[in-house]
Amino acid sequence: MCSHQWKHDVFVSFRGQDLRKNFISHLFHELNQAGINYFSDEAREDAGKEIAEKLLRAICHARFALVVFSANYADSKWCLNELVEILKCRRQLKNRGHVVIPIFHGVDTAEVSKLKSDGKFGQAERLREKAKDDKQIKIWKDALAEAKHISGFHLQNDANGNESTLIKIIVESLAERIRQIRPPYFVKDAIGVDHLANDVISLLNNGHEKDVRMIGICGTAGMGKTTVARVAFDRIRGKFECSVFLPKIGEANWSDIPDLQEKLLQNLMKKTRQECYDDIDTKTNKIKGSMRHKKILLVVDGVTEKKQLDDFGAGEREWFCPGVES
Repeated sequence: MCSHQWKHDVFVSFRGQDLRKNFISHLFHELNQAGINYFSDEAREDAGKEIAEKLLRAICHARFALVVFSANYADSKWCLNELVEILKCRRQLKNRGHVVIPIFHGVDTAEVSKLKSDGKFGQAERLREKAKDDKQIKIWKDALAEAKHISGFHLQNDANGNESTLIKIIVESLAERIRQIRPPYFVKDAIGVDHLANDVISLLNNGHEKDVRMIGICGTAGMGKTTVARVAFDRIRGKFECSVFLPKIGEANWSDIPDLQEKLLQNLMKKTRQECYDDIDTKTNKIKGSMRHKKILLVVDGVTEKKQLDDFGAGEREWFCPGVES
């Protein structure tokens, strides 16, 4: 029986050999950039004959299940069993907010349940080879037939065959739906946070798209400045190539600054390991050089002096690429 305690925003079912190194890796990157929590298990197709308990839990604990149908999806018993479990959770948890979204990548909607011998999507003969009996084949076929009728996204129809466009459409749709159901930020007795966050976003949207925008949120301690900044950040971060929230900079020790700079550099350069720079000034110059070429959203929280902005390349507007918001 599936639980309705959501631990993940998204679970993605896909055929690794078709999509892992291209479409799926880019999708995961954009989900991460948008602040969307997704389940990832690199070893899912090497876990044995049955779906591992870990995957079963992940499927039922994810509010949204993306099923990416590609040419070889139905050739994988693993994928088909995932699909059956996803649809079972959909029936059990639909009234609690569980949503299944099919994505048709290089296959037509009509192909998904046909399984013709000469079909592009899946072939009935290969399905029989993987099933233990006719009952199993029927379960898989019924699941495919059910899934193709659920509203979703189509690479060709929705994005004219452009993967990047499709990923953007998917992530923006998920971000908006998650924003609507995710509770306002976790601050006790916070009043008006939603309204104030919208005000900040409106200020960022003023002016020309290519402008560099810098906004300061000021006020006494404890009034919710960080909360407002965080809510606004989470809502719009998916629109940027890079988004970084640096918390409590004013409370950081001098020895903490290089690690915080490293966090920013890793996001800017999309690498988990950077060259080691011991001094703050060298890292600051590296940050400035990287920011000139990307549209980024940067929040420096708890600033108490301008030097702290300078350390993270946010001290002057000309250090940013047009279209940046800070």
